[in-house]
Amino acid sequence: DTLFVVGVRRHLTSKELTMINLSNWHSDYIKLCKNRSIESLRYVIDDCRAAIKAMPDNAKSGQYQDEINYCFMELKRREN
Repeated sequence: DTLFVVGVRRHLTSKELTMINLSNWHSDYIKLCKNRSIESLRYVIDDCRAAIKAMPDNAKSGQYQDEINYCFMELKRREN
């Protein structure tokens, strides 16, 4: 699967890219997290943290924080 870089550091496969509808981004991203491996969820968390640290004033920082939260939500859901 081809990996796309969207924005500064957002990583989506071509399949995931077709799953994301920008008007429903939050709910679509939460659904996408359910299909990711634990390793992938942790990678996204680390990657988004690094992007925020590198450019905290970036307009995408809020979106990266949302991605972190949704990945953590999915990890927590799997614990239960």
